[in-house]
Amino acid sequence: KAYMFKSNENNKLDDRYTLINISCPSPVSPVLFSIKADEKMGTTTDNDQTHFGLGTINTTGKIGFFQVSVEKATVDGIDVNIYETDNENNIGIIKTSPQLKIGTLNGFSQDGVTPSKGNNYQLKLKISPTIYSLKETNGPLVDGGELSGSLLFDFSFGS
Repeated sequence: KAYMFKSNENNKLDDRYTLINISCPSPVSPVLFSIKADEKMGTTTDNDQTHFGLGTINTTGKIGFFQVSVEKATVDGIDVNIYETDNENNIGIIKTSPQLKIGTLNGFSQDGVTPSKGNNYQLKLKISPTIYSLKETNGPLVDGGELSGSLLFDFSFGS
C-alpha cells in the first residue's frame, strides 16, 4: 500500500513466521540446509548477503528487502542449535537465531559437538521485511507492484 512508503527513510514492516518441516522414514544425520538462490536477486540497494530482494516497481525502482533468521529449530521435538559450516563433515560455529545468507551451509546440533540425528526436523523462520523510501522506488507507486520475495532452499541428508 502506498502509505507504507516514506519519502526519505526505509520502513521496517511487521515480522512474519513460517515453518519448514522435514520428515524422514528413518533417522538421518546430518541434515544440512542452505539458501541456494534469491529469486529476486539484484533488487536490493546493497550487497548485504542477508538482504533478499522484494522486486522492482516503476521500471527500475526497487521495493525493498527481507531478512530470514532461524527463530527455533527442533529434531524429533527436541530444541536444537543451528550451526554454520563450510564443510559438511564438520560442525562449525553454533549460532543463536542466525540470519541466513545465500550459500552458507547450516546444520542441526543439540550438543554443539555432533550433528543431530532424527526423523523429524523443523525450522521456524522469522521473515523481516523492509521497504525502501520513495527515492529507491523511483517516486510514487504508479504501476501497481507487490511485495514478492522468494528463496530456493537446498537440503541434503546424511545416512
